[in-house]
Amino acid sequence: MGRDWTWRVRDPGANARLHLRYEPGGWGDVLKGVWAVTAADALARGRAVVRALDPFAGAPDYPRVEATAARLSAIGALTDPGVRALLDLVGPGALPSTASLARAAVEAAGGRAALEVFDLDPTRRGAWAGRADVLEVASGEEALGRAADLVVVDPYDLVADWPRVGPRLAARPADDPALLLLYAFNRAPRGAAALRDYRAWREDLARALGARALLVGRIPSDPALPRAWHEALLAGPPAAVEPLAPALRASTTALARHLSDAGCFEP
Repeated sequence: MGRDWTWRVRDPGANARLHLRYEPGGWGDVLKGVWAVTAADALARGRAVVRALDPFAGAPDYPRVEATAARLSAIGALTDPGVRALLDLVGPGALPSTASLARAAVEAAGGRAALEVFDLDPTRRGAWAGRADVLEVASGEEALGRAADLVVVDPYDLVADWPRVGPRLAARPADDPALLLLYAFNRAPRGAAALRDYRAWREDLARALGARALLVGRIPSDPALPRAWHEALLAGPPAAVEPLAPALRASTTALARHLSDAGCFEP
């Protein structure tokens, strides 16, 4: 998937306004959203103010396209608490971004969110005015060293962008208390070379994270043709990360089973 690839809707007149590189509300966004909501809720229950940082924030929200609406409707029958929490916060209107979901989860838990964001696109960056503190930096990578309780790390392609992102994460203090939420598109199922690339990236990631605990959740990219995995990764102090493992495992398993069930049989 090239960096200039653009996702399009059926209405040609809407594409210039949307200017999207990928479908909003895809399965990767669903998984990442569940993990973000779970992490933000846990942080809000331990402090009055949760500092959240999203250096690659995109827009505050996105249009609820037809495929997204169908996807959210399909998981509406799931009883997993993490999935239910996501659906409650998404609501019926526009689709909130990850940073918007994290803030909403903090507020739903009775806390207050101090949200800092950045995006290279000036239009999307401007859309955050009045909704978050927009950082005056040259790039999202530059912002990755800022102190926060929750840091969302989701550039366009984390694995491909790792040479720029990885050193910034590795430079965070060894006693960094932040929860780091990363999203990765894992192409390993596409062949031996892709698998080697993924394994090499995981080794680089482990070195960058140091002594932090790490949880990894993955679901298929598609019910019928799963040629990649969507992965959510949560890293941070073991005392903060490990208690979240049961809930995140249950939510990820619920989504993975939903996709498996949807793709395994056609009546």
